[in-house]
Amino acid sequence: MPAKYICKTYVSDGYYHVFNRGVDKRKIFIDEHDYNTFVSLFKRYLEPGYRLERNDPRSGKKILAESNYSYEKVELLTFVLMPNHFHLLLKQKTEDGMTDLIRKVCTGYSTYFNEKYARSGKLYESTYKAILIENEDSFYQISRYIHINPKPLLRGRGLRDYKFSGFYYICKDIKLPWLQWDEVVGDQGVKSYKDFVLSKIKEDFTEKEASLLKGITLE
Repeated sequence: MPAKYICKTYVSDGYYHVFNRGVDKRKIFIDEHDYNTFVSLFKRYLEPGYRLERNDPRSGKKILAESNYSYEKVELLTFVLMPNHFHLLLKQKTEDGMTDLIRKVCTGYSTYFNEKYARSGKLYESTYKAILIENEDSFYQISRYIHINPKPLLRGRGLRDYKFSGFYYICKDIKLPWLQWDEVVGDQGVKSYKDFVLSKIKEDFTEKEASLLKGITLE
């Protein structure tokens, strides 16, 4: 039987909770540069107009090594990076958009990580997991679930200041070409959404909220 969530339902204009973790639950982010490198890959593949150039070894001139078109196929709505796993909330515009983005980001990061730490072999536990979010209530609950993930790491510090999360950009009202968090906030506005997330700093999810998250979170 295939691993849970590896078999995916691919639809255009679908919303997905995407996640993966390190093999044997090992850390995949060890220092700040690791986190920043992973985030930089979002920019590389999702920022419109981003161009990756390299030097032609024969002419010495700069040539376009790779053009960016992933933003036409998928949007990153929010994310969080944790020491041994990550969560993404994506909107897929085309049926192959999510697969294309995750393959590029995860392969690029794995190559970087193995070179930096002189290791070989797979970095991730398995193929990434993706769950189609089928209603609005579950969409907002999963966005909050993603944003409160760092709570155990912070030891009383604010979620607002955890830099490796879309919530950081929402709280500071920072707009980025590669991060489309407006749809997460929705019509309620930034302040109301912040209150919605921060209400779970000291409280557990209610039975109703937990039921909306059942089957669409990392277990």
